[in-house]
Amino acid sequence: MPLLRSFCCNQTTRDGTIICGVYTVVLSVLLAMLSVEMTLNLENIENILSSWGINLDVNQNRNLSLFLLVKSLGFTVSSPFLVYGGINNSRTFFLPWMFWMGFNTLANLVVLAFIILSTSNKMELIQVIIVLVVAFSACNIYCFLCVLSQYQILRTDVTQLRSAI
Repeated sequence: MPLLRSFCCNQTTRDGTIICGVYTVVLSVLLAMLSVEMTLNLENIENILSSWGINLDVNQNRNLSLFLLVKSLGFTVSSPFLVYGGINNSRTFFLPWMFWMGFNTLANLVVLAFIILSTSNKMELIQVIIVLVVAFSACNIYCFLCVLSQYQILRTDVTQLRSAI
């Protein structure tokens, strides 16, 4: 049984699945560009982060930017599969995106903990980061539930078709 019957504004979960795919590919491309910029300008980024109270050395900054790059590339690859699967009602194409969305949600928590632990005496910055991470995580979880619901709907349709034969 599907978890959601419709996406926001009375859109179908099929339309919501396509919207989620477009949303994640746009965000992943932006994150990939940010990650590449961070990787190419490690010293400048270190100075900017230090002024915000985030104390990362060059290696930590490189690891963070490469982690964000891998995360964004996973979505850049898997989101078109989701859009294709949503358009063609092919639930198998949902699976790569669903994997990356689960990974992304866990990764957001890890990055949040990493930033909180490396931030010194900048409560305003921590509060802003927490609000942003929670907002994006809530949106991502809602997208995941929409895609999962469409996956369940398509699975139910296939099961009903097989039992009718």
